[in-house]
Amino acid sequence: VTQAEWEKVMGYNPSYFSPKGDYKNKVESLNTSSFPVENVTWYDCAEFCNRMSLKDGLSPYYAITVTNRNKESITEANVETRGGNGYHIPKREEWSQGCRAGSQSKYHLGDQDADLSETDWYADNSDGRTHNVGEKKANGFGLFDLLGNVQEWVEGVEQSSDGAPLKPHRGSGALYQASECVIDKGRRSGPGKSSFHLGIRL
Repeated sequence: VTQAEWEKVMGYNPSYFSPKGDYKNKVESLNTSSFPVENVTWYDCAEFCNRMSLKDGLSPYYAITVTNRNKESITEANVETRGGNGYHIPKREEWSQGCRAGSQSKYHLGDQDADLSETDWYADNSDGRTHNVGEKKANGFGLFDLLGNVQEWVEGVEQSSDGAPLKPHRGSGALYQASECVIDKGRRSGPGKSSFHLGIRL
């Protein structure tokens, strides 16, 4: 999901790498509308999915009761999955299958770091910022930016050592080293966390 797509649906752009974001000095004079949206919580992404669903005449996938917002961003909420034909955050298995696209290698096109440069933005080639979605080569399923640019929230339920609920995210970001961008790398955070590393794919 790009910054322009997010702003059209949600009415604001939370991204760090945007003209008004905390890292605007990194993108001065650049049009960031086709950069990936980032700095969104898992809850924000569920709300985005519901609004997109209503916009396209589909049944919202989630039932969301917001209990706390920090400006526009949802930091606490109760969310139930309704299912149905509305847009949703990819399940871990959906994301992994789409990312791997039948490949058995470390990266989409091979096992060498140079292979990663062909498909994704990461620390060695990103100039310390995100880039337009779809500028690099697609994977075998025609999907872009799965291992770089930004990480992406996915569906799933995990727990921290103290029992707090966590949500997984997959992929990697523009500031990560190649060793952190491998296909099977998994991470997780609280659903109310936001970061310039975290974005969304429907």
